[in-house]
Amino acid sequence: MLKTIRRFTPITVLATLLMVIGIQLPLQAGTHQLLFDEDAIQDPGSLIVKLQDTRAPVSKFIASQLSEDMQWVLLGYNGAGTPSPQQQEVLLSDLNQLLQAGSLYDAQRFASIELSEQTQVLIAENPKSGEALIRLNRCLLVDAYPHELASLSEQQSAEASKGIETCRENLRQIKRARDDYRAANADTDPQWLSDLSPQYLDEKVLLCPTDPTTGVPGVLTEDASDPMLPCSYLYEI
Repeated sequence: MLKTIRRFTPITVLATLLMVIGIQLPLQAGTHQLLFDEDAIQDPGSLIVKLQDTRAPVSKFIASQLSEDMQWVLLGYNGAGTPSPQQQEVLLSDLNQLLQAGSLYDAQRFASIELSEQTQVLIAENPKSGEALIRLNRCLLVDAYPHELASLSEQQSAEASKGIETCRENLRQIKRARDDYRAANADTDPQWLSDLSPQYLDEKVLLCPTDPTTGVPGVLTEDASDPMLPCSYLYEI
Protein backbone atom coordinates (compact mmCIF):
# COMPACT_ATOMS: atom_id res chain seq x y z
CA MET A 1 0.00 0.00 0.00
CA LEU A 2 1.16 3.54 -0.63
CA LYS A 3 1.23 6.10 2.11
CA THR A 4 -0.04 9.66 1.92
CA ILE A 5 2.73 12.19 1.40
CA ARG A 6 2.83 15.89 2.13
CA ARG A 7 4.53 17.05 -1.05
CA PHE A 8 3.44 16.24 -4.57
CA THR A 9 6.48 15.03 -6.50
CA PRO A 10 5.47 13.77 -9.96
CA ILE A 11 8.61 11.70 -10.54
CA THR A 12 8.30 9.91 -7.20
CA VAL A 13 4.59 9.32 -7.70
CA LEU A 14 5.16 7.96 -11.22
CA ALA A 15 7.89 5.58 -10.12
CA THR A 16 5.81 4.28 -7.24
CA LEU A 17 2.65 3.87 -9.32
CA LEU A 18 4.51 2.09 -12.10
CA MET A 19 5.75 -0.33 -9.47
CA VAL A 20 2.17 -0.84 -8.29
CA ILE A 21 0.97 -1.41 -11.86
CA GLY A 22 3.75 -3.90 -12.46
CA ILE A 23 2.75 -5.83 -9.38
CA GLN A 24 -1.01 -5.62 -9.71
CA LEU A 25 -1.84 -6.31 -13.33
CA PRO A 26 -0.46 -9.85 -13.62
CA LEU A 27 -2.31 -10.77 -10.45
CA GLN A 28 -5.69 -9.60 -11.68
CA ALA A 29 -6.87 -12.93 -13.05
CA GLY A 30 -10.52 -13.28 -12.22
CA THR A 31 -12.88 -14.90 -14.73
CA HIS A 32 -13.29 -11.69 -16.72
CA GLN A 33 -9.52 -11.24 -17.10
CA LEU A 34 -9.21 -14.74 -18.56
CA LEU A 35 -11.55 -14.04 -21.47
CA PHE A 36 -10.40 -12.79 -24.86
CA ASP A 37 -10.52 -9.07 -25.49
CA GLU A 38 -10.76 -7.55 -28.98
CA ASP A 39 -6.99 -7.11 -29.24
CA ALA A 40 -6.43 -10.79 -28.42
CA ILE A 41 -7.95 -11.75 -31.78
CA GLN A 42 -4.84 -10.83 -33.72
CA ASP A 43 -6.06 -11.92 -37.16
CA PRO A 44 -9.85 -12.27 -37.18
CA GLY A 45 -10.02 -12.82 -40.94
CA SER A 46 -7.61 -15.73 -40.84
CA LEU A 47 -9.44 -17.25 -37.87
CA ILE A 48 -12.80 -17.10 -39.65
CA VAL A 49 -11.29 -18.73 -42.75
CA LYS A 50 -9.85 -21.53 -40.62
CA LEU A 51 -13.20 -22.06 -38.90
CA GLN A 52 -14.78 -22.38 -42.36
CA ASP A 53 -12.47 -25.31 -43.11
CA THR A 54 -14.34 -28.14 -41.42
CA ARG A 55 -11.81 -30.72 -42.65
CA ALA A 56 -9.77 -29.82 -39.56
CA PRO A 57 -11.26 -31.66 -36.54
CA VAL A 58 -10.85 -28.72 -34.15
CA SER A 59 -12.40 -26.22 -36.57
CA LYS A 60 -15.22 -28.64 -37.39
CA PHE A 61 -16.09 -29.03 -33.72
CA ILE A 62 -15.83 -25.32 -32.90
CA ALA A 63 -17.91 -24.33 -35.93
CA SER A 64 -20.64 -26.69 -34.75
CA GLN A 65 -20.76 -24.90 -31.39
CA LEU A 66 -21.09 -21.37 -32.73
CA SER A 67 -24.19 -19.21 -32.51
CA GLU A 68 -26.56 -18.66 -35.42
CA ASP A 69 -25.15 -15.15 -35.88
CA MET A 70 -21.64 -16.57 -36.15
CA GLN A 71 -22.81 -19.23 -38.59
CA TRP A 72 -23.99 -16.41 -40.85
CA VAL A 73 -20.55 -14.80 -40.51
CA LEU A 74 -18.91 -18.06 -41.60
CA LEU A 75 -21.23 -18.28 -44.59
CA GLY A 76 -20.84 -14.65 -45.61
CA TYR A 77 -17.13 -13.94 -45.16
CA ASN A 78 -15.10 -14.49 -48.35
CA GLY A 79 -11.65 -13.95 -46.87
CA ALA A 80 -11.10 -10.64 -48.66
CA GLY A 81 -10.30 -7.73 -46.39
CA THR A 82 -10.80 -7.36 -42.68
CA PRO A 83 -14.08 -8.61 -41.18
CA SER A 84 -16.50 -5.84 -40.27
CA PRO A 85 -16.64 -4.57 -36.67
CA GLN A 86 -19.99 -6.34 -36.30
CA GLN A 87 -18.52 -9.64 -37.51
CA GLN A 88 -15.57 -9.28 -35.14
CA GLU A 89 -17.91 -8.52 -32.26
CA VAL A 90 -19.88 -11.71 -32.91
CA LEU A 91 -16.64 -13.70 -33.19
CA LEU A 92 -15.34 -12.34 -29.89
CA SER A 93 -18.61 -13.06 -28.11
CA ASP A 94 -18.76 -16.63 -29.40
CA LEU A 95 -15.16 -17.37 -28.49
CA ASN A 96 -15.74 -16.20 -24.93
CA GLN A 97 -18.90 -18.30 -24.72
CA LEU A 98 -16.86 -21.32 -25.82
CA LEU A 99 -14.28 -20.70 -23.11
CA GLN A 100 -16.97 -21.04 -20.45
CA ALA A 101 -19.28 -23.69 -21.91
CA GLY A 102 -17.35 -26.88 -21.12
CA SER A 103 -14.06 -28.51 -21.94
CA LEU A 104 -13.05 -28.28 -25.60
CA TYR A 105 -10.50 -31.04 -25.18
CA ASP A 106 -10.75 -34.39 -26.86
CA ALA A 107 -7.63 -36.44 -27.53
CA GLN A 108 -8.69 -37.37 -31.06
CA ARG A 109 -9.84 -33.85 -31.87
CA PHE A 110 -6.51 -32.31 -30.86
CA ALA A 111 -4.29 -35.17 -32.07
CA SER A 112 -2.67 -33.05 -34.80
CA ILE A 113 -2.24 -29.95 -32.62
CA GLU A 114 1.07 -29.33 -30.85
CA LEU A 115 0.02 -28.66 -27.28
CA SER A 116 2.09 -26.43 -25.01
CA GLU A 117 3.42 -27.70 -21.70
CA GLN A 118 0.96 -25.46 -19.86
CA THR A 119 -1.94 -26.90 -21.84
CA GLN A 120 -0.84 -30.45 -21.07
CA VAL A 121 -0.69 -29.68 -17.35
CA LEU A 122 -4.21 -28.24 -17.45
CA ILE A 123 -5.51 -31.25 -19.39
CA ALA A 124 -4.11 -33.54 -16.70
CA GLU A 125 -5.96 -31.54 -14.05
CA ASN A 126 -9.20 -32.07 -16.01
CA PRO A 127 -11.09 -28.99 -14.73
CA LYS A 128 -14.87 -29.05 -15.02
CA SER A 129 -15.75 -25.42 -14.31
CA GLY A 130 -14.52 -22.03 -13.16
CA GLU A 131 -11.26 -20.26 -13.91
CA ALA A 132 -9.29 -23.47 -14.48
CA LEU A 133 -11.68 -24.56 -17.23
CA ILE A 134 -11.46 -21.17 -18.93
CA ARG A 135 -7.65 -21.30 -18.77
CA LEU A 136 -7.64 -24.77 -20.32
CA ASN A 137 -10.00 -23.83 -23.14
CA ARG A 138 -8.09 -20.65 -23.89
CA CYS A 139 -4.80 -22.54 -24.02
CA LEU A 140 -6.35 -25.11 -26.36
CA LEU A 141 -7.64 -22.42 -28.72
CA VAL A 142 -4.32 -20.56 -28.71
CA ASP A 143 -2.46 -23.81 -29.46
CA ALA A 144 -4.87 -24.56 -32.30
CA TYR A 145 -4.72 -21.02 -33.75
CA PRO A 146 -1.37 -19.57 -32.57
CA HIS A 147 -1.15 -16.90 -35.27
CA GLU A 148 -4.74 -15.74 -34.83
CA LEU A 149 -5.17 -15.65 -31.03
CA ALA A 150 -3.00 -14.11 -28.32
CA SER A 151 -2.11 -16.10 -25.24
CA LEU A 152 -3.24 -14.88 -21.84
CA SER A 153 0.27 -13.69 -20.98
CA GLU A 154 0.49 -11.75 -24.25
CA GLN A 155 -2.88 -10.13 -23.58
CA GLN A 156 -1.92 -9.21 -20.01
CA SER A 157 1.37 -7.69 -21.22
CA ALA A 158 -0.53 -5.55 -23.71
CA GLU A 159 -3.01 -4.48 -21.02
CA ALA A 160 -0.14 -3.67 -18.64
CA SER A 161 1.53 -1.50 -21.27
CA LYS A 162 -1.73 0.37 -21.89
CA GLY A 163 -2.25 0.84 -18.16
CA ILE A 164 1.25 2.19 -17.64
CA GLU A 165 0.91 4.65 -20.52
CA THR A 166 -2.49 5.80 -19.22
CA CYS A 167 -0.97 6.32 -15.79
CA ARG A 168 1.92 8.31 -17.28
CA GLU A 169 -0.49 10.50 -19.23
CA ASN A 170 -2.67 11.00 -16.13
CA LEU A 171 0.34 12.21 -14.17
CA ARG A 172 1.44 14.52 -16.99
CA GLN A 173 -2.04 16.07 -17.00
CA ILE A 174 -2.05 16.31 -13.19
CA LYS A 175 1.30 18.13 -13.28
CA ARG A 176 0.05 20.60 -15.91
CA ALA A 177 -3.14 21.19 -13.92
CA ARG A 178 -1.15 21.71 -10.74
CA ASP A 179 1.09 24.26 -12.51
CA ASP A 180 -1.99 26.10 -13.79
CA TYR A 181 -3.52 26.07 -10.31
CA ARG A 182 -0.35 27.51 -8.76
CA ALA A 183 -0.17 30.21 -11.42
CA ALA A 184 -3.72 31.29 -10.58
CA ASN A 185 -3.36 31.02 -6.79
CA ALA A 186 -0.24 32.95 -5.81
CA ASP A 187 2.07 29.98 -6.27
CA THR A 188 0.27 27.87 -3.64
CA ASP A 189 -0.69 24.21 -3.98
CA PRO A 190 -4.18 22.75 -3.56
CA GLN A 191 -4.63 20.51 -0.54
CA TRP A 192 -6.02 17.61 -2.59
CA LEU A 193 -5.61 16.54 -6.19
CA SER A 194 -9.38 16.66 -6.61
CA ASP A 195 -9.22 20.40 -5.94
CA LEU A 196 -7.87 20.61 -9.50
CA SER A 197 -11.19 19.38 -10.91
CA PRO A 198 -13.20 20.51 -12.78
CA GLN A 199 -11.53 23.86 -13.50
CA TYR A 200 -8.07 22.55 -14.27
CA LEU A 201 -8.56 18.82 -14.79
CA ASP A 202 -11.14 16.25 -15.92
CA GLU A 203 -12.07 14.15 -12.89
CA LYS A 204 -11.54 10.93 -14.91
CA VAL A 205 -7.81 11.65 -14.89
CA LEU A 206 -7.82 11.08 -11.13
CA LEU A 207 -8.69 7.39 -11.57
CA CYS A 208 -5.76 5.02 -12.00
CA PRO A 209 -6.34 2.29 -14.65
CA THR A 210 -5.16 -0.38 -12.18
CA ASP A 211 -7.53 0.65 -9.39
CA PRO A 212 -10.41 -1.88 -9.43
CA THR A 213 -12.41 0.12 -6.87
CA THR A 214 -12.47 3.26 -9.05
CA GLY A 215 -11.11 5.55 -6.40
CA VAL A 216 -12.30 4.18 -3.06
CA PRO A 217 -9.88 5.51 -0.40
CA GLY A 218 -7.37 3.08 1.03
CA VAL A 219 -6.69 1.02 -2.11
CA LEU A 220 -3.52 2.65 -3.39
CA THR A 221 -2.97 4.70 -0.25
CA GLU A 222 -3.27 4.41 3.51
CA ASP A 223 -5.02 6.79 5.88
CA ALA A 224 -6.14 9.12 3.10
CA SER A 225 -9.62 10.34 2.26
CA ASP A 226 -10.46 12.78 -0.48
CA PRO A 227 -13.46 14.92 0.47
CA MET A 228 -14.50 15.82 -3.08
CA LEU A 229 -14.12 13.11 -5.74
CA PRO A 230 -13.16 9.46 -6.13
CA CYS A 231 -9.42 9.58 -6.58
CA SER A 232 -6.86 6.81 -7.00
CA TYR A 233 -3.95 9.20 -6.62
CA LEU A 234 -4.73 10.14 -3.03
CA TYR A 235 -1.77 12.35 -2.23
CA GLU A 236 -2.00 15.35 0.06
CA ILE A 237 0.05 18.17 -1.38
